[in-house]
Amino acid sequence: MAVDCGFDMVPHLSGSIKDKKRWTWFTMIIKQRYEDDRGVEVTKNYLWFRAGGEYAKVPFDGHKFRRFSSNLSGRNSTKAEQRAVEEYMKTIYRIAHDNFGDRVRHWTGGDDQAGLYDWPEVDKSIRSYDEQPDRSRIPEAITPAVRDAEILKGNGALFEIRSQAGKKRGLVARCDITKGTRILCEQPLLITRDMGLKMSGERAVAAVRLKTLTKQQRRQLLSLHSDNFPVRYPLFRGGTFYKTSHAAVPCGGPGPGKNSPPPLGAVYPTIGLINHHCLPNAHGNWNEERQQGTVHATRPIRAGEEITIAYDVVAVGGGGPSKARRKALGDDFGFACGCGLCSLPPFQLRVSDGRRAQLQRLGEAVGDLALARDDPVAVLGDCRSFLGLLHEEYGEDPGILAARVYFDAFRVCASHGDRARASVFAARAYEVRMVCEGDDSPGTKRMECLMQDPASYAAFGTHSDGKETPGLVPVDLSSDLYEDWLWRQRQ
Repeated sequence: MAVDCGFDMVPHLSGSIKDKKRWTWFTMIIKQRYEDDRGVEVTKNYLWFRAGGEYAKVPFDGHKFRRFSSNLSGRNSTKAEQRAVEEYMKTIYRIAHDNFGDRVRHWTGGDDQAGLYDWPEVDKSIRSYDEQPDRSRIPEAITPAVRDAEILKGNGALFEIRSQAGKKRGLVARCDITKGTRILCEQPLLITRDMGLKMSGERAVAAVRLKTLTKQQRRQLLSLHSDNFPVRYPLFRGGTFYKTSHAAVPCGGPGPGKNSPPPLGAVYPTIGLINHHCLPNAHGNWNEERQQGTVHATRPIRAGEEITIAYDVVAVGGGGPSKARRKALGDDFGFACGCGLCSLPPFQLRVSDGRRAQLQRLGEAVGDLALARDDPVAVLGDCRSFLGLLHEEYGEDPGILAARVYFDAFRVCASHGDRARASVFAARAYEVRMVCEGDDSPGTKRMECLMQDPASYAAFGTHSDGKETPGLVPVDLSSDLYEDWLWRQRQ
């Protein structure tokens, strides 16, 4: 007679970003390993190993999970089914233990108690798998449509607005903010596709849009004007144009409408107050689906620390050495950067400039499509070097730049039909975007889809001559050997 066995997750997972990322990675490995197994059913909400019975399910929402077990006793299971279940149990347990360590508690039916949870609680968790998948957001500091007066006072927000020594107003953390927290979500007052609004047509459009603003919105817009930091981005005011470094904040990503071109700049009443830093602690993004700008903490921010982002002119590839960054910021925003990085002593600044210059060179090599086609191993090596330099320059949390280099690595592997590595790189890009943009970002959702199905990438296999590499991710390698396998540094 078959013996029941299984494992419990103790304590069970929370809904935190860290636990979500680890569980997503865990389910992705399982799904990939058994993608050709007809005995494993992929439903909307969970993976079901049918031979094991109703408790042999792995949900996609990790906080619902309590137990994975077989219940073959009392059933007319065949020997083939029993062997299949034994293989499932051993493999799933090993993968779970590799990812969650001692939280995974194995048990067999011969124990005094079959598992650490009682069966009513397990039954309740299993029933919850069929409920609508949890898509709860990272807690937002404020409401989506910013309540202007309340936000400017900082009521209920994670930040307050203060004048900074030697700088214009900025956002300062009122409490400790954890990495990945959504600090701000805000609708823009205006959106432009020409950051300079140079064309007469754009100026006319800006004038019309200004007339549609409420009195409160106009007051907010005019409050963004700074005589101390004039730049060349004019906004219409009473028949004339004036310039402000606060107003037109670059916002990346797809544009203001579902099928419209992306905005190059937007005027936000609160996000527009966030100052620039070449080593920022937050990231600003345009969320097409919400039609709003979002700001997320890319590393832990201490109470009293200023919240900063990297303006787009220096966000791509690190912006180059300090001289190039200062010129770009001066030309586009009208201020000389005096952030902590640009103010380093000469020797330390030269070291940073050397890294930034090398990041630019590697960025060009990584983006070379012909090289990616002809020598994918070399490009992956450049991607790995790029990532190492990012960590040297930015520390433990390099932010959105890491997601971009992981996507470059994904693109190389996917174009050569390497499903296993492509899936891993997409998963890593997904994790970074979860932190920098949130789980409701179109970019995050796209990475999640590519992580689960690399073949859905439009260019998948274009350089593979119709051949695909094996689709299994090794699970028994040491960390160093695994990384060498992933970046194709050894066989």
